[in-house]
This record gives sequence, C-alpha cells and structure tokens, in this order.
Amino acid sequence: MNTFRTPLVRRLALLVALCTSASAAAEEPAAPAADPFVDSFLTMSLAYLNQSYLGIGIFGDALSTDLYEEEQVSELLGAHLALVTNVEARLTALKKSPDLDADDRAVVGRLQNIASLLKSQITTLEAVYNGDESQVKKWEELRETTAAELATFEADEQTAETPAETKKS
Repeated sequence: MNTFRTPLVRRLALLVALCTSASAAAEEPAAPAADPFVDSFLTMSLAYLNQSYLGIGIFGDALSTDLYEEEQVSELLGAHLALVTNVEARLTALKKSPDLDADDRAVVGRLQNIASLLKSQITTLEAVYNGDESQVKKWEELRETTAAELATFEADEQTAETPAETKKS
C-alpha cells in the first residue's frame, strides 16, 4: 500500500505545507540544499515543533474555561508528550549521524532544545491542571522562552546564506 495515498498522510502533508512561513511564498525559491533529506527532515521537525507549541497553548487557554475533564487533559497532554519525546529522540539520533556537518549538528541541537522546552511546558501545564498554582509562572516563562527560541530559529534560518547564494555574491 502506498502510504502517500491514505487520507491521513495527505492531510498531514497538507498541514506541513500550510505550516510553512507565509513569507516564504513571497521570497525567491531557496537554493537547493546540500542534502535534501536532511533539509526536509529539519523543516518538518520545525513545523511539528511549531504546531506542538500552538497545541500546548490551546490546552493552556482551555484551562481557564474548564473545557476538558481532568482525565481528558491527562490523555491529551500525554499524547503530546509522547510525540515530542519521540521527535526529540529522533533528533538526538540524527545529531549523532556521521553524515551531518557541524552546521547541521548545531541546527539539530537547537531543535532538540525547542523539543525539550516543549516537554517542560507539557509537564508544567499538567501540574497546573492538577491544581499546582505555583507552576503558573513557570508555565508562562516557558511559553515566552519557547516562543523566542522558535522565532529566533526561524529568523536565523531565513537569513542564513546557502553555499549557492555565497557564490553569487
């Protein structure tokens, strides 16, 4: 069975496409990556981490409305935690690959840091849902730190010169 023909995979592919920066459509096409697989993997990892950040924020917003029962919150946050943990593990394995250069390893390390921040957000938010009000400030700080890391990462990636662009200069 061709997995790219299943409705779920088509929806996920569409979601990844929609998650890319809106400004990217207005920019010139990027120069071909040295390794399209690594570039694609890192791009999809960043898209997933962005979506996780948004999803966790939605759960945080739902806290004030009592939208979910405690059991639902545990299930949903547990599912997010499992996914983020898996992504972090994949990034860890990728970072050890001999096929990556130092720049790629640094990028993977930054993505690992973002995944770690997301994991901390999830566990902190779960503590808040379970009544630990002392974790609210930590939750807010983690949100701000993660947002800043994501924004900085995206800005750095958009301004990074590729080898093909360097030759044109």
